[in-house]
Amino acid sequence: MNYWNPHPTAIHGSLPRKLLLSLVGAALIGTAILPAQSQSVSAAGQTSGGTAVAAADKSTGLKVSTKTITHSKESLKAVLNIPVISGMKDTNYQKQLNKTLENNAIKGLESMRKQAEKVLAQSKKDGDPFQKNELKLQFSANFGSSLTEGGFLSLKLHTYSYAGGAHGISNIETYTIANGAKASRITLKTLFGEAFASTMNKEIKRQIKADPERYFQDAFTGVQEDQTFYIAGDKVRVVFQPYEITPYATGIPEFEFPLPKADKSNTPSFSVKVNGKLLSGVNIEQSTEGVAMIPVRLTAEALGYSTVWDAASSTLELKKDDAWTSLTKGNDSYSYNKSAPVSLGVAPVVDKQGRLTVPLAFFTEILKASVDYNGDEINLQT
Repeated sequence: MNYWNPHPTAIHGSLPRKLLLSLVGAALIGTAILPAQSQSVSAAGQTSGGTAVAAADKSTGLKVSTKTITHSKESLKAVLNIPVISGMKDTNYQKQLNKTLENNAIKGLESMRKQAEKVLAQSKKDGDPFQKNELKLQFSANFGSSLTEGGFLSLKLHTYSYAGGAHGISNIETYTIANGAKASRITLKTLFGEAFASTMNKEIKRQIKADPERYFQDAFTGVQEDQTFYIAGDKVRVVFQPYEITPYATGIPEFEFPLPKADKSNTPSFSVKVNGKLLSGVNIEQSTEGVAMIPVRLTAEALGYSTVWDAASSTLELKKDDAWTSLTKGNDSYSYNKSAPVSLGVAPVVDKQGRLTVPLAFFTEILKASVDYNGDEINLQT
């Protein structure tokens, strides 16, 4: 899906990014104070498999509950506090996310259980001492009341495992999600634009240089597009795993960046050129899901396609030589010739001027046009 910093076939230059963000409180299970409208839940009070509300946000309707799974045997003690999300606009995404969160936790428990039992059995056979293994999972949940009409949710999952030796090991996993009609993951590029890496790399290198004893020499090579991060308060916190750029004693390194502020009076809009020629009255606007949307008919015709509109079915057909495709209002299904249909995350919608609009990704991913950025305009090319 194309966010306000789209990911087209070809990109040149940088694209400014302004998000409408306003944040409310955060909740760290078992350790932090929760917002007034939330209920604190102690993991010790949970029964295996039970759930209870951990954090909620009235402005977005989002809620995070805790499902606690415990395991206590001679080989392993485990307490898993698994987040359970409710209140998302996209219920299918919510269902899949909850399934993923629980399945990942259970798979981790099962894998460690088998390994611990194997080591215990071998220790008994050899007469060696055995150190009981441990597995813990806790999470934090942070909410935002805008960015999309439904706001957003940012989860930080902290897994600690101990399998003997001097100490255990931690792992951080994060999920930051736009809660639109079609929910989707938010990335650093979504928040900070195409130039996010160079900006963040400069600041992280400055901090490392200021305190080099805390870090492995030359271990930091740069922030990645899929970099682990979460939002807490008015900050974006970029996370690195233990041993990734620091020794264990340093802990889990996090680098803090200010969250982009709202500028409701200046929502981004981009004029459109096709093969260098400006299309009068055609602009790319941001949808409520944060997706770059473009009027399809005038743009497609400028690219050489003929178009036919069927008002009865709200369907637009596009033809160019032997190529053919069609788009239907409200149907998030896109294909080209006889290719299998794909979802771009947002269905075609009619704008305030009565024009059918589609995600910019329709032109870059379905029609295979390339796009250049130059300030506040884009140029589509065939």
